[in-house]
Amino acid sequence: MFKTFLVSKLKFLAIFSAFLWILLPAVSYGADYSSVDPASKDAYTTNVQEIAGLKNGKIKVVYTDNSIAKFAIFDTSTDNKTKVAQQKKSGWLLVLSPTGKKLKMVNPYTGAVVSTLTLSENKSYKNTSLQQYNLRSDQDSAVEAIITAKKGDAVLLSVVKVKLNDKKLVKKSSVQYLNSAIDVSKTKFAKKSITLQDADENAVAKYTVSTKYDVAPAEADYSVAGKWAIAITWDDNSEELRLVECVPNDDTTDPNDGILMENDEEIGTCTAQNSTATFYIGNITFTGDFASENEINGNTARSDEVNTGVATARQNTVADYDVRGVWYQFWEGNEANGNSQLELVGEENAGTVIINGEVLGTYTFENGVLDYEVGTAPANATVHASFFDADTLSGTWWNAVDGTNAYKAYRLQ
Repeated sequence: MFKTFLVSKLKFLAIFSAFLWILLPAVSYGADYSSVDPASKDAYTTNVQEIAGLKNGKIKVVYTDNSIAKFAIFDTSTDNKTKVAQQKKSGWLLVLSPTGKKLKMVNPYTGAVVSTLTLSENKSYKNTSLQQYNLRSDQDSAVEAIITAKKGDAVLLSVVKVKLNDKKLVKKSSVQYLNSAIDVSKTKFAKKSITLQDADENAVAKYTVSTKYDVAPAEADYSVAGKWAIAITWDDNSEELRLVECVPNDDTTDPNDGILMENDEEIGTCTAQNSTATFYIGNITFTGDFASENEINGNTARSDEVNTGVATARQNTVADYDVRGVWYQFWEGNEANGNSQLELVGEENAGTVIINGEVLGTYTFENGVLDYEVGTAPANATVHASFFDADTLSGTWWNAVDGTNAYKAYRLQ
């Protein structure tokens, strides 16, 4: 009986100890840091070696003597880790809840919470980021906390002022946005602006930050100036590629009210207003909306109203050209125009030509010029082209029947 009682007692103590572990705000080993000034940045550098967010609303602080403290900051049970960062101008910690609903200002030596700010009353978020930046360096040297939280396509962007003298967090502004492509870890900052980006760091939404730290959508600053590859698919399923350049009009010198050039000849005009661009390409009108600074998606129509279609214009100014990859090529002929998929495989300067999955010849790429030949005489054909921009080629092709005609290609991958 005594043995049974002892075993039961030991089990109770084990369970009670585990229960206490959950309830206690901190577990630490080593020196007593409770008297260290949490406002001191120098003291933080001297005493804190590492901080990390843990599951279930906890954080971990590793001190420079290798002792460890774990603090329960939020009362929650979740596998999503808490976000934690040193406030850049002090030794305080900024701790973001796993749901992105609350931000707290915490003493790194005691785990004491001195300020709690609610960012979202009801909605919880799955993905969060906690970043810091001086958004208005023209006004002061203070660093704001910027929180980006996302669940599905719902995004919450919040700007928080950290008032160090008052030990207080103040929400200055927050905006909601709907876009599933946004990556919260890619939020980008500049003086007076915040940009939400996707995983490839393409801008999705840009905001300006006012003198009072109000966040508002930025006015579009898109430009049609420069080279564009416009891929058109007409409603009869025919395809066309136009390689054009929008240059400023001498009369207005406005880059968004320009002249459209193709093969060094003036063929029309190009304009942009807010997020909409219009290209007049001979008898074709292409009107579309900017998807990014380098892409426009929209519709095309001929002036005779016989044909309409859809089109995408892309701009790529990267100068490190590499001809290898998969292309979609277009050529003009006396009897008909044509197109096919082209793959160039091999070394940087020479390799194999594959058209529509069939090996048909070889290529060379020297001094920025692509030359390839496919087939055998008298049914052979040659291509001579150079880069219009990083993702498009322009030049000529030749065969014995059609002679020399225009050639274009745009990169698929």
